[in-house]
Amino acid sequence: MDLPRRYWLEHPALKTVEIALAEDLATLVGTRRRLAGAETTWRGLERGQIVRGVVTCIAPFGVFVDLDGVEGFVTVPELSRHRFDSLDEVVHVGQEVTAEILAFELPRQQVRLSLAALAPDPLTEFARNGLGRVVRGTVTKAVPFGVFVRVAEGVEGLVHRDTLNDPYLPEVGDELSVEVVGINLVRRRVGLKPAST
Repeated sequence: MDLPRRYWLEHPALKTVEIALAEDLATLVGTRRRLAGAETTWRGLERGQIVRGVVTCIAPFGVFVDLDGVEGFVTVPELSRHRFDSLDEVVHVGQEVTAEILAFELPRQQVRLSLAALAPDPLTEFARNGLGRVVRGTVTKAVPFGVFVRVAEGVEGLVHRDTLNDPYLPEVGDELSVEVVGINLVRRRVGLKPAST
């Protein structure tokens, strides 16, 4: 066995396979053993670490943050646990922010951050006693398949159109009595139905 071939077949950072192309010809194909973003440390930073940085750019898909020369990025869902219509309601260019490091995007030389991770989670608090409760809430948004109702500060749920007796959807601002029929913390969804009267 030749040494270069053995080196690549046994390389600790690669999973390498040999593909025979002909009787006297083969190629080696290697893939990284670790998935991108699975690294726990990079450039002296660690996943889970709390860092401070300055917002440098706001884009429709997220916010760029300067961490003393390292580029950080916050996706829209990681900006806030509360609903907002525009990114500039949450941050502005030049603002200093504190965030948790979620992951490292090495191909982009970027650190993924979360501002929301440092805020109390209203959905978790609501989930402790919310399931099965009947609450009164305000319709915040009407969509073709139902309406969203604010059932607590920072918590909205969906009343599906199929559960509404009235053929017309309630309008934004209307008050409804609803029963909490489902809570999913991973998908961050609350299922509601009109309360029985």
